[in-house]
Amino acid sequence: MKTLTRFFLISTLSAILLLSGAFPASAQTKVKVKDLPPPYQEWLKVVSYIIKDKEREVFLYLQIDRERDLFIEAFWKMRDPTPATPKNEYKEEHMKRFTEANRLFRFGSAREGWMTDRARFYIILGPPVSKTYDAGSNELYPTEIWSYYGDTAKGMPIHFQLVFFQFRNAGEMKLYDPMTDSPERLLVRSATEFNVGDYSAMVQKIHDLRPDLALVCLSIIPGDIP
Repeated sequence: MKTLTRFFLISTLSAILLLSGAFPASAQTKVKVKDLPPPYQEWLKVVSYIIKDKEREVFLYLQIDRERDLFIEAFWKMRDPTPATPKNEYKEEHMKRFTEANRLFRFGSAREGWMTDRARFYIILGPPVSKTYDAGSNELYPTEIWSYYGDTAKGMPIHFQLVFFQFRNAGEMKLYDPMTDSPERLLVRSATEFNVGDYSAMVQKIHDLRPDLALVCLSIIPGDIP
């Protein structure tokens, strides 16, 4: 029994060393995701937003399923907030968020639900503290405003909001980024009612229609969470 326990501990340690890059992956052949057995393709999908680039790289260099299983076990153990207990709260919460996001956001999208912008932030941050949905009108495209309280220890603001919009009333809701989208992407008739680049007039129009949306449509919203 002690021998088995020791083997398990050594094997788990080896997987952790792999995670840290202690073993040179260059000596082996990198496996393409599409060539992995289906369970491991599925696992990579589930952890897409939380796995580090180095971890993913090392995982793809593993050659046998036993190594992959040990790697996955170590991956979750390293994120367990209470390693002394049998329950891994982090893993359970992540799996719950992934399942919910995949179900909630698959409608109206040509992609799987987990791949959409809303699902990405739902999985990373969890459900928003509050959410305001507007179905749109002949003036504004449909929008959602998600509000969060951020973890300042992780470099996040105390409070922030994310805006998602459905451009031209079609397809999935996309993350609105004021740096690349600008207010004209929220207005149905921006091309005919406003001069190009007249963002002040556009924001005023949005304010007349949706004051809450006008307050956040010019704020810098992070595309990636630290």
